[in-house]
Amino acid sequence: MKSLFPFLLFFSFNTVFGQMTTDQTAQFIKDKMNAGEFPAIYAVLSQEFQKQVPATDFEQFSGGLMQAMGKIQSIKPQKPNEYIVKGDKKTFKMHLYVDKGKIEGLQFLPYSEKLKEKSITSNPLQTDLDKQIDAFASPFMQQAATMGMSIGIIRDGKTYFYNYGETQKGNKTLPTQNTLFEIGSISKTFTGSLLALAVLEKKISLDDEINKYLPKDIPKMVFNGKPIRIKHLSNHTSGLPRMPEDFFQLKGFDEQNPYKNYTDKELFEYLKKLKLTREPEKQLEYSNLGVGLLGVILERVYKKSYEELIKEKIALPLEMKDTHLKTSENQFTRFAKGYNEANEINSNWDFQALAAAGAIRSTVSDMLLYTQAQISTNKQNLQNAFNLAQTTTYSAKEEIGLGWFKMKKDANTIFWHNGGTGGYRSFMAFDKNKKVGVVILTNASEGPDNVGIQMMEWLLKN
Repeated sequence: MKSLFPFLLFFSFNTVFGQMTTDQTAQFIKDKMNAGEFPAIYAVLSQEFQKQVPATDFEQFSGGLMQAMGKIQSIKPQKPNEYIVKGDKKTFKMHLYVDKGKIEGLQFLPYSEKLKEKSITSNPLQTDLDKQIDAFASPFMQQAATMGMSIGIIRDGKTYFYNYGETQKGNKTLPTQNTLFEIGSISKTFTGSLLALAVLEKKISLDDEINKYLPKDIPKMVFNGKPIRIKHLSNHTSGLPRMPEDFFQLKGFDEQNPYKNYTDKELFEYLKKLKLTREPEKQLEYSNLGVGLLGVILERVYKKSYEELIKEKIALPLEMKDTHLKTSENQFTRFAKGYNEANEINSNWDFQALAAAGAIRSTVSDMLLYTQAQISTNKQNLQNAFNLAQTTTYSAKEEIGLGWFKMKKDANTIFWHNGGTGGYRSFMAFDKNKKVGVVILTNASEGPDNVGIQMMEWLLKN
């Protein structure tokens, strides 16, 4: 095999993908590489590049890179045209050059980073559980792109809280179980649960065509005679793109707060012009657009806002007093500052039409109440809804219910989701049989997924 280093490619995207920015191109590379869709990448290479590198060599190169790196967890900008690519096995530095939507250069090089000093923590380091949590958390917190972290654990019918780092750079103030964070896409599991409640209340059916709940002037959302149905929006099989193509061109678009101006009006205008490219339920393709649209549909069904539905149907019954979309002045005093990939304070994210995809803010205390209720609750209507939301609706390379991803570990089934906004990352997982759960909320750009999975695996064995 040819050497992987330097891994230098030149290729361009065709008009299907539009004129993507460098950051959008980096995300495209991450998604396609993780999916193993090397032929799909090769299909959009420039003719000049394809003349230089046959498809078999390109796929061998890409496969070798992924074998060395493992699944890509994140691609984060370090400086102009430079990204840190973190894989399960190894981290790389990626140089990426894009001009007018075309990649002019792409290079992968090995990368290692200096570790920070050990973070302050509330962990007493007394029990085996304390020591194991620290063994997973401390190395994570020594990475450059971390700030603060709140951890919640469910084990043997008890809850445990551990906190690391700072709520704001340099303030030496630990987060607590009542510190507020943006939970990002874990919001999608709330949306799936709202959908399940609506089904049980006979307000909606999973097999309903989505056009039934949309303005009449939106054309039928169908491809090859197969319509998009309600369940497809929740399990990411609708065929809708990850984001509306016009999202980043919206007047007043703000990279630090990108969703704040995207209203129902923009969403419906986009749907009027949208041309689907594949049949629903053909494959799973993660879509903020799809789940955001589901939230709008639920608002139209109930004639209430997404936030009202979250509070009325989930937060208040479970006594989750700090789970919301719009933060009060008093609550803001407990909000951890969020830090982006450049380790700078990022604006909090505000949502309108796509709120159901990632707008919820919460604390690790509240999220542990939510986790416990997903495992078991005496609120029968919620228990029935959570059970329905956890039921598999699509299974191929990945298995998913209504928002919940499912991972098999030996004889156990881990339900999980993660999340990320401009300055926050989150992870949540639980196993119903062993009755264990993990919630991790952070206020920086390094994702805690691997830490959370390690904790879950330990809890399942001990």
